[in-house]
Amino acid sequence: MNSETAIPQINTCVSVPSKQPFWSVVIPTYNPDQAMLESALRSILAQDLGPEEMEIVVIDDCSPNGSPEAWVKRWAGDRIKVMNNSHNRGLAKIWNFCIESTSGQWVHILHQDDVVAQGYYASLQKGIETNPEVGAAFSRFSYIDDQGNETAKGPLEQDHQGVLSDFMEDLVKRDVRIICACMSVKREVYESLGGFRVDLCHALDWEMWIRIANSYPIFYHPEVLASWRQHDDAMTNSQMLTGDNVRDIGRAIRIWREYLTVSNRKILAKESSVYWAKCGLALAGAYYRSSNYKASLAQVSAALSCHMSLEILRKSSLLWMKIAKSLLCGKYSKVCALCVLCV
Repeated sequence: MNSETAIPQINTCVSVPSKQPFWSVVIPTYNPDQAMLESALRSILAQDLGPEEMEIVVIDDCSPNGSPEAWVKRWAGDRIKVMNNSHNRGLAKIWNFCIESTSGQWVHILHQDDVVAQGYYASLQKGIETNPEVGAAFSRFSYIDDQGNETAKGPLEQDHQGVLSDFMEDLVKRDVRIICACMSVKREVYESLGGFRVDLCHALDWEMWIRIANSYPIFYHPEVLASWRQHDDAMTNSQMLTGDNVRDIGRAIRIWREYLTVSNRKILAKESSVYWAKCGLALAGAYYRSSNYKASLAQVSAALSCHMSLEILRKSSLLWMKIAKSLLCGKYSKVCALCVLCV
């Protein structure tokens, strides 16, 4: 799919009320865990600004186990609108549908198990109204486990709230800077730049934040006001097992390398490719140590598809030799002493 057809146009498919709410808070769901979805919704309702200022919507993407509508009604009555898709749209299309199906001036899309801290909406709205030129706003975030315990914090971009400067370099080449739960985007920005790319799966949100940062100022709040839940089975994620996560990042890099307006975009693209290739090799090493050789090889292959420098080739070769040795020694243990890999 080429870049022209991969960015869907965003069209508002709902009638905008006479007083447009400031916030549209949307959670797309797919076979959600009841307790975690309740936690997410309660974290929003705890700072509810009322229906005139905040619409809250759950959109179920045709869950095989059925819609969570009954649960939501039991917790929130009619305060939260629930929509049920008749067919599964998939990640990019459901996020774009979330934008199109709501009417607020600012759109906040969360995962079904994310949570927002008290003050998220008030703090960001104050920053947005103080800096009306911004196209997006986000706060620092934390990682939490299945029980809701904080395990780590996201990076601190600056120690004071305000519009970020020189943010692009960190965004494109250093770790995860933004998660969905901490990021809110002006509706006009989505309508101007288009929706999430349907040809990306793992990196579609990252590419979107880069697209926005390339065209609009971004407001930042240094307090931890949102949390991303990391599950115990993260290493069994299908994209990680197949290496599709790193391959998708490589595709995203090749996409934004073409549209970035900064003069050093090619240098940034190279540095980003090297960084994420090394991340793939680190994952490959973790899978190797857990004896998941198939996933380890998949990550090695993905790392090479992201960047093929002499350093990446050398590290990939060494890891491949270790995997080959482990496989051969396990199968031919009686002749292991004669194996060329052991001498």
